[in-house]
Amino acid sequence: MIAFVGSEAIAYRAVSRGVLRSRYTAILPNIYVPNGTPLDLEVRAQAAWLWCGRSGVIAGRAAAGLYLTPGAVTAEPIEVIALKSKHPPGVIVRNERIAVEEITIRQNLPVTSPARTALDLARRLDRADAVELIDQLIAATQVCEDDIRRLAGRYPRARGIAAARATIMDIDGGALNAEETRVRLILTDGGMRPTHTQIRVTDGFRETVVAMGWPAHKVGVNCHDPGAQRFPYQAVAAADLLRDLGWLVIDVLPEHGRGRIIDRTRTAVWSRTRKRPAGPR
Repeated sequence: MIAFVGSEAIAYRAVSRGVLRSRYTAILPNIYVPNGTPLDLEVRAQAAWLWCGRSGVIAGRAAAGLYLTPGAVTAEPIEVIALKSKHPPGVIVRNERIAVEEITIRQNLPVTSPARTALDLARRLDRADAVELIDQLIAATQVCEDDIRRLAGRYPRARGIAAARATIMDIDGGALNAEETRVRLILTDGGMRPTHTQIRVTDGFRETVVAMGWPAHKVGVNCHDPGAQRFPYQAVAAADLLRDLGWLVIDVLPEHGRGRIIDRTRTAVWSRTRKRPAGPR
């Protein structure tokens, strides 16, 4: 652990007061790190936990970030569930109930469980941000939607629980990136929620995956993640397979707007079903 309690280090004679002032930086009251230490999520979470007297639980976006790949979440401030009435800048204290089974250990820190983390995100973030993070959390931890719903039932009077229940209905662990979540929510709001995600399509010899769609009608939607590496020959092979098997796939780019995405997808589904899909819910 990089962060440490300054007064403890002096009491144990690990450092003198002069060395503490000259070689270390206080990032929270009485919590220090070596000068020049990158203040990434893990370091700031360590500091917040120490500041709470080693009795708090890392929660919210910070907890989600500790489950995901480094750099996926840059939570500021750090949320901690603890019995504190005041907090310094950089820390938010949530004085609320949490059961023992809702706590686990990540990076040697007590952190809310995946289900509790997802529930707290759904309670406190706006819908799009919450769904994006929870989609990633499901993919990383294998927590399921039923786990989150059951936990919501434990706190029927908690602040934000009604919004959380609505948000939970929109999550899908099949999303591989934020762009797929964005497009799925756009389609959902347009009355076109895909029935499946990560659809495996094969002819027995060739295989590809369609991000989301309606397998019964062989209509799919693929999203292009701007951060992903593209291999043209793979894209051509996938397009050939989908065409040979009679699939109609809409390719969505990040710059495509809501109306264009909904209209193109609605037209594709309508062409296969001969039934105009419902409008926005």
